[in-house]
Amino acid sequence: MSTLDSKIPIIIKYLLAHNYKIYRDKWVANGIIVELQCPHHGFERFKIKVIRRFNISSNEIIPKIRSRPKPKEISALYIGRKVTYGEVKEYLTNYFEQQGIIKDIVMIRMFT
Repeated sequence: MSTLDSKIPIIIKYLLAHNYKIYRDKWVANGIIVELQCPHHGFERFKIKVIRRFNISSNEIIPKIRSRPKPKEISALYIGRKVTYGEVKEYLTNYFEQQGIIKDIVMIRMFT
């Protein structure tokens, strides 16, 4: 047994203790930060929580729409087992394009 093999359980315990999620040897984001330039308020930043669900179809993305304080905004995305970060980013890009605010978005990035 090599030195790295003996340290793998310790590394996994460290990552789990610091709230990292491991999915098929990759870290998965807990959410997405969207930054946009608002004409009324200037620079705005908000978070969209990404929640991986195992009781839905493996390639499905379901938005959770908030009712308050601003109705009809996405507060979370429920994603299936096999959905990648690129697919989530593409889904959000299409959503913002439909809402008409894609031109104001400065950056979309994941956070853990």
